[in-house]
Amino acid sequence: MSRARHRAPTRRWWLVGVGVVLVVAGGAVAYRIAYFLHHSSASAHALVRAFEAGRVVSPLSRARRGGAAAAACPSAHASGRARMLVDIPALHEIAPVLEGTSDATLGVAVGHLATSPWPGAGGNTVLDAHDVTFFRSIDLLRPGDAILLVGPCSTWHYEVSRSAILDQARIVATGAGSHVVLVTCWPTDALFYTTRRLVLVARLSTVTPTLAGPPARPSLPAVAAALPPELVSLHLDATTAGIPLGTLVLRGSYRPSWLSSSRPLQASDAATHLLEGAIVVARTRDARAWAVIAPGAPFASIEPLAGPITWTSPVQVTIVGNGVRVAGAVLGATVDLGGVVRELAVTTDVRSGRMVIARVELSPA
Repeated sequence: MSRARHRAPTRRWWLVGVGVVLVVAGGAVAYRIAYFLHHSSASAHALVRAFEAGRVVSPLSRARRGGAAAAACPSAHASGRARMLVDIPALHEIAPVLEGTSDATLGVAVGHLATSPWPGAGGNTVLDAHDVTFFRSIDLLRPGDAILLVGPCSTWHYEVSRSAILDQARIVATGAGSHVVLVTCWPTDALFYTTRRLVLVARLSTVTPTLAGPPARPSLPAVAAALPPELVSLHLDATTAGIPLGTLVLRGSYRPSWLSSSRPLQASDAATHLLEGAIVVARTRDARAWAVIAPGAPFASIEPLAGPITWTSPVQVTIVGNGVRVAGAVLGATVDLGGVVRELAVTTDVRSGRMVIARVELSPA
């Protein structure tokens, strides 16, 4: 009997230890995923902007407008710069295309399979991307949907014809034809290794001159945090501020184009920047800045955040909205304020494209 009594506490402590390890590991995985998605989105946007800034007007398009002949399209491409853009209007996805399919390449762009030709060289062009980044919604495409490959001088227009789910060992045909083949892991949004691939084939329909400037299409509404200049200059960042971020939850019915864009991460960034701003304002007692980031909310609600804060749980961010618009967000976490553990909840609203704090709630001490 005495041995059994001694074993039970030991077993319980062992289970507690395993539980702590699993929680820490889960938090680390969530952080790595969030960092990867943020890094991928930011890097891709930089590549797209650089491509559009260096885009030229093709000789054919200038001639049609009666302008002077332009120099020939560049045949050499600087290392690390996008060779072209892949534009999928139905998903509102515009991504840079780099040569190669290494992990480093696929982390920031769509990769071009080196053994396949580029558009215009004859044959089928094969493009690869992670299922959690640029190709995460291509399973929603239907026959007839457009896919554009935008080069510096020419744009190749394709129409989706078919798709299939294949084993990784199956070789994608890269021989004769005039198609673009998009390849990603299946199922999409899988955060684990998978041996199956979603292969989508689109046939070439037309080739047109590429005009300067980005594709003309209404952009998705963006949300930014309502921060005064003095807070913007601090370059607020949850990681450097020591605020652990948990998971991002989307509440509402959203369009696929919004879900496949960077807008969910932008809304999450806006909400966390407001939380970071509230802590700075509480410690500096800057009532004027508080009136900007939380118009109408009492300053007294953030006064307990002026002292030392120990985050005993990651901050969970829930984005609330519908269609392509964000209505607000809710941030929740457990905090230790001076030895007293309390539940923190920050609710935000979006007003004219600017996210502001509506209320800050702390459970009773």
